[in-house]
Amino acid sequence: MMKTNAFTYPLSILMSFMLLTACESENARAEAAIAKEKLASKTIRQVMYIDNGAVVPMPNMQQITLNVEDTLKMQLMFWNMNGGVDTTKSSFTITDAQIREELRDNLTELSDIPDGSDIKQGKAPCVGANNIDIAMIFSSGDTSRFSILGAARCDKSLCQPFWSIDSIAKIILNKNIH
Repeated sequence: MMKTNAFTYPLSILMSFMLLTACESENARAEAAIAKEKLASKTIRQVMYIDNGAVVPMPNMQQITLNVEDTLKMQLMFWNMNGGVDTTKSSFTITDAQIREELRDNLTELSDIPDGSDIKQGKAPCVGANNIDIAMIFSSGDTSRFSILGAARCDKSLCQPFWSIDSIAKIILNKNIH
């Protein structure tokens, strides 16, 4: 009987250790799956914004769309409407790695803005400008929409990531058109 107990005790410790390791491994897999899902839900596939122009009848409007296919491929599309008439459509592939990285950094910050938010003016409101409406589509299929109100357009510090993206987009447009 002594030999059975002496042999059973180490075997039960080994079995307990294996069970504990299996549980920890399963927990690690579950945590990794949750982290992967969370990352996918924040991975941006497209950002589209419409600058609704000035507060006038038939304003000049611009729609800019940034498609993020992967870390190496981004495409920027412009569409202008002057007085309700479609005037130009342009599309450019962003080849510069540094520009893509800066865009990704700003997109990540922009994705932290809650869905349905309105960015309102700071100390002194702008006058005569319509909203900029922004939509972000994530790889999970979710969409987040928010607006920079017309009165907030003068204070670029209110939504710095957006204004950085807009500046880069306008530089790319001007560089390729001129």
